[in-house]
Amino acid sequence: MTYFNIAMLIIVAAYAIFVIIYAVLMRKIKSNFSQDNNSITTDITKQVFYKIIEAYEKAEPSIAKNWLSSNYYESLKNEINQLNAKGIRRIIEIKPTPVEDGTAPSDEPSLTVATGFYMEEGKNKAVQMLASYYGDDYYVDSNGNRITKATYKNDHRSITFIFVKSVTHTDSEKENYICKNCGNPLQINGDKLSCPYCSTIYNVGDYDWSLAYDNTSVERNNTSKAKAMLPLIIIIPAFLLMFFGAWWMTFIPAIPICAYFTTIFMKSKKMKENISALVAKDSLFSLDGMSQRSDRLIKKVKYAKLNNNLLQVKPFCTEHMYNKLQDDKYDICGLLHDNITFSVNTIGMRQYFEGDGIQYVTVEVKLSVFNFNTGKESKQKITATFARKDGVQTNSYCGVINVECPNCMASIDVGEKAKCDYCGTTIDMINYDWVLHDIF
Repeated sequence: MTYFNIAMLIIVAAYAIFVIIYAVLMRKIKSNFSQDNNSITTDITKQVFYKIIEAYEKAEPSIAKNWLSSNYYESLKNEINQLNAKGIRRIIEIKPTPVEDGTAPSDEPSLTVATGFYMEEGKNKAVQMLASYYGDDYYVDSNGNRITKATYKNDHRSITFIFVKSVTHTDSEKENYICKNCGNPLQINGDKLSCPYCSTIYNVGDYDWSLAYDNTSVERNNTSKAKAMLPLIIIIPAFLLMFFGAWWMTFIPAIPICAYFTTIFMKSKKMKENISALVAKDSLFSLDGMSQRSDRLIKKVKYAKLNNNLLQVKPFCTEHMYNKLQDDKYDICGLLHDNITFSVNTIGMRQYFEGDGIQYVTVEVKLSVFNFNTGKESKQKITATFARKDGVQTNSYCGVINVECPNCMASIDVGEKAKCDYCGTTIDMINYDWVLHDIF
């Protein structure tokens, strides 16, 4: 065995050890994640998730309304209305954790919840909750027949929930909350808060945490096994070429790998430069925040165009985007059709630039798209550009934007309709947050 063979053997062995250590650490992290169930908000997270499941199953969004932010409820209502129009229901099943050692499975649902980060942004608090469960997520027709073509069962699903709450609200017990109408203490009435004196009913979100955003990632059982085999797929050919081929053949597996990681590195470097330029002006800017805004705004314009109510989204678009939406031939990159539903998975920064007192951010958006007609899920990439007035700071989370009405000075949440509830003044959102400038 030559010194070169020995060196390559050491490199391959080191890589194998790294893979093993990484797998052990990830297993430990997942174990700690599933055991971390001590946060006071874990029960709220589970309760809200079960309410959403019930809302989908019964095709009635109002079931979950009292636990949702106005933006989230609007999105849920639009989605369920779209499903109802097609005679379709969405079913989410939480199943017991599967076992592989031959022992009897538990009857307990596999849903576990852990606390992620906590932050205060502008006039809102935000807490990230990380849920994990084994189960199924599919669609059925009016006869209860499954229309999803995928045959995956008991997938491991991870959901990121973002709950928001006004910083003016304390974490005291709900019994101590005061009615805004008459000033008397409120009482708990199911999942609502009611005033026994003036009969005013409040949503939980008016005083407590409300769900503003969620994002689901799925790890298919067979996909996870394929990922586990990937190191072997790389290592075995390297060994064979090392001992049975010419010395130069050892570098063959390295060529595509080096090319791949070089491309990733260059994209990552450009992305970091763009993000750094933005963070220098806005310390609270983040790609996570842009991902949530992308999901919210793209869905908002889709449903507004489907419902022929473009005036509803005009404050959330630049003039360029609004004119584009008025074109009957513009189908928002194929997302407009009523047989399509989608969600944003991830985004990547492409470009940041400024002009005429406006900041622009262009991002690549990766979507999961489900087609009701074919029953198939697919991946799609689109490019979206957002704009806001130069100097605006990030002051919202997941669409909950509290501002002062320029006309009557009332404090209002303009994340949903950009309109003052008191005097009817329309708010130009580009002065407060990112708005859509283009989708292509």
